Amino acid sequence: MPESGQQLNGNIEIHTMGERDMCFVPGTAWKVRSGYIFEFTRHGNLEVRNPAGTLLWESETRNVGANKMSLENNGDLAIYAVGRVAPVWNTKTRGNPAAFVAFRMDGNMVLYSADRRPLWATATNDK
Repeated sequence: MPESGQQLNGNIEIHTMGERDMCFVPGTAWKVRSGYIFEFTRHGNLEVRNPAGTLLWESETRNVGANKMSLENNGDLAIYAVGRVAPVWNTKTRGNPAAFVAFRMDGNMVLYSADRRPLWATATNDK
């Protein structure tokens, strides 16, 4: 069973539990209290926007048929398209079981190892 939630520091963390991946469909969004928005859009693009709505970062997977974003129990964050086995985009962080993603109050999206080492980030903090 997946676990997610807003932390006391205002960040939103999403964790997998056990052997199951955490999957999201297009149109899923998270907004932290500071106003940054992290969204897997209806068009299959993962985006980070600042409080003014300016696009800061994107996965560049818009309109390629992406139908699923998956936080995988192997430590990878990946986007998959209909009819394709390999991801159309991923963080290339396999080999880190129990890794989790954090949507941070400063606007950065970070994939952390189980022991909270940063593995990958959008580098959108304070933009």
